[in-house]
Amino acid sequence: SNASTTFLNGDWDGMYFFYDYDQFQKRTQDTLIEWTKWNWDELGVRGLRMDAVKHFTPAFVGKMLDSMHLYGKDPSLVVGEWYSTNTGELSGWINNVKANMSAGAQAAIQPKIFDFALREQLRQACDNGSYDSRNVFTGSLHDAAGVSGFNVVTFTNNHDFRDASGFASLIRNNTDLAYAYILTNNQLGVPTVFYPDYYGYPAPSGG
Repeated sequence: SNASTTFLNGDWDGMYFFYDYDQFQKRTQDTLIEWTKWNWDELGVRGLRMDAVKHFTPAFVGKMLDSMHLYGKDPSLVVGEWYSTNTGELSGWINNVKANMSAGAQAAIQPKIFDFALREQLRQACDNGSYDSRNVFTGSLHDAAGVSGFNVVTFTNNHDFRDASGFASLIRNNTDLAYAYILTNNQLGVPTVFYPDYYGYPAPSGG
């Protein structure tokens, strides 16, 4: 099928995640917001890591954060995962979420996004012997797109990366160099450490 027959078009409508939700519908919005508040009240959740945010509108995220703030539930960490190295797309998500938040919510909650652009520069610097590593210093969301470090989470590896080639692959060599950069430069964003990079990766399964 295609967009002319299904009316599904682009990342927001892609049949990946949340395809059975329509965040433009008030009933859906209200249900998801109430569920988020329930997690706060019943489970003690104080942070939100939102997966695959390119597949639903940032207007919904802004509305959800507004509602949380209105009820005195300000998450200490809100981070979205936009799986792309395009700094315009990444910064655009942050700007669109903030544009849909009230001034009060913006003052209390700083939405963040994972810096996949910087992560790709670090992967190239660590694993590509012919790469000009000076690009690391200009390739972050902070440096390339002027995004405040308060709106960014930096990282090296995560669960999305596999033993493949290119962007989808783990950083294999000199990961300590990548971590040294993000852990000592908090102007770029809030640094994170991937559990297996610290504690070790499990042995491959199978024969």
